[in-house]
Amino acid sequence: MRQHCDAPPTLVLLFGGGKLEPEVLLETLNQTLPGVPVIGGSAAGVIATSALGCTGLEVGMVAFFDPAVTPKVHATYELLESDYEAGRQLGMSARGTHAPASAVLLFYDSVRAFQPRQLHLAGSVLDGFRSGWQREALVIGGGLLTDLNLSDGWMLLDGSVRRHAAAGHCHVGQLWLERTRQAKLAACRPSPPPTPATVSRPRSSSMLSGSTTCSA
Repeated sequence: MRQHCDAPPTLVLLFGGGKLEPEVLLETLNQTLPGVPVIGGSAAGVIATSALGCTGLEVGMVAFFDPAVTPKVHATYELLESDYEAGRQLGMSARGTHAPASAVLLFYDSVRAFQPRQLHLAGSVLDGFRSGWQREALVIGGGLLTDLNLSDGWMLLDGSVRRHAAAGHCHVGQLWLERTRQAKLAACRPSPPPTPATVSRPRSSSMLSGSTTCSA
């Protein structure tokens, strides 16, 4: 990135595979892009314009260069105390500096505890955010994980590796949200219609969908 840009980015949004060491990843980025804020976190896989992968070793980045469209980042580190209250604090922080038409990209660390396994609840975080925002919220995002086994999760915020954190990236207006919708659609490959399977039993044959084809 540095070799192909005339000026350093104003912000980098990064997602790294779960097999990567977040501290090493952050240190490498700080050496490559000194002074550039880096936010993001762990991901089970990465989808880009021309490639995708889920080996746990991928890195995906979005760089912002124009200060006029660089999102403002608000963060909270209180998820361990309360998902709802942390979300509410985040919403209040964002509400004070952004117009009602702002779109919010909301991410949070998914794993609350390991033994027994517990997760931070997306619904509670979102309900809290809407309570603090106090207006119609255009919110997209989700929880961050290192893999689909819910092994761990981490975030990059304020120059450090964080856990039990959440961040709201506030973007300006409906145009950004519409572009995001287009990107989401472009990243999805349509699946073929499901093929019904047949279960055979003595004296009867039934479809898995529940409609019986024949019976004695």
